[in-house]
Amino acid sequence: MWKNVSILIAIALALVFCGAAQAGRDVTGPLDTVTGVPEDGIEDGGDDSGWPPNELPPFGFDDQILTKFLHFKGNFEPTGLRVTPAMGPTVVTGLTFTTANDAETRDPVEYELSGSNESIDGPYTLIAAGPIVDFAGGTAWPRRTKNETPIEVANTVSYKHYRIMFPVVRDPGGANSMQIAEVELLAPVFKADAPIPADAAVHADTWVNIDPAVGEAGVNRIFDRWIDGFGTATNGALVGNDFPPYAETDLVHGGSQSMIYRYDNNSKISEATLTLVFPTDWTEQGVTKLSLWALGASGNDPDRVFVALNGNAVAYHNDTAATQTAVWKEWVIDLTRFAGADLANINTITIGIGTRNVPGTGAGTMYFDDIRLVP
Repeated sequence: MWKNVSILIAIALALVFCGAAQAGRDVTGPLDTVTGVPEDGIEDGGDDSGWPPNELPPFGFDDQILTKFLHFKGNFEPTGLRVTPAMGPTVVTGLTFTTANDAETRDPVEYELSGSNESIDGPYTLIAAGPIVDFAGGTAWPRRTKNETPIEVANTVSYKHYRIMFPVVRDPGGANSMQIAEVELLAPVFKADAPIPADAAVHADTWVNIDPAVGEAGVNRIFDRWIDGFGTATNGALVGNDFPPYAETDLVHGGSQSMIYRYDNNSKISEATLTLVFPTDWTEQGVTKLSLWALGASGNDPDRVFVALNGNAVAYHNDTAATQTAVWKEWVIDLTRFAGADLANINTITIGIGTRNVPGTGAGTMYFDDIRLVP
């Protein structure tokens, strides 16, 4: 069976290396802690404070454009949201906003972004402020539509908590509130144009190109990099598809591709191993964790997932039935869990199902995406 996708491992930091292409990835999601600002709670029957019971603060970060957050004070004073991303501290360098379903008079036309490492209640440090150009144009922006004019933020600080405020709406006199369908806080994802970036640069590597640029073939033979059990009787792991596109293109967490991973532990092990060229020093740039996103299925046989470094330092997922988790879920592994690993010299990374080197039972299909190193 032949296969391969594009998996990116990156140290997501704020420095940029020459010749690298930068993209942004939303660090927020439905598992985040979110509060409204001012924190007035559900409105009491009037339209001068708080929010309706079906238009709550978390709906601003739920990855759904059919929901929205509405604050009744937003037409006459700044209102907004505070969020603690579940993925932990991040360096936000961009923003997107999506209009709600109706009443363009309520659209915010300016923003203020602040960060805090104290608590979701602050104190906050202002990062950036400015117009939401598309929402402030002469013609109202289409409903349930994300802004197209990029909003980039000059930020190099990692924060645990963020506050986004909307000082002004499109038509304060004609509106009774501020509303927004979705807010995205974007952290940089770097893709190297060369196999090895310059020394002292942000370390990122597309061992196989995760999202081919326009004009690229996009036929990524992930099995040439992630070595699985194809052709063996003892390793039941098979990654990718038999024919192009070798990557999974429908069930994806970030970008346009993920790695499909079939496992068969019936009297076998299931492991796929990538030999690293770069980065191999996992002590640089202040990284402390390995993050990856996984998707299982309720029909899979239950088993745990593990990651091994250098063939012997193993960290197991706390959920012994992680293979049955039927939604994308991030697994963040503190690098100290890889006991015995020389973090300054990581040569291989293995993703496995079951118990390392121990044949078991059961089979199923998993998907992995967005493998990266983070502070």
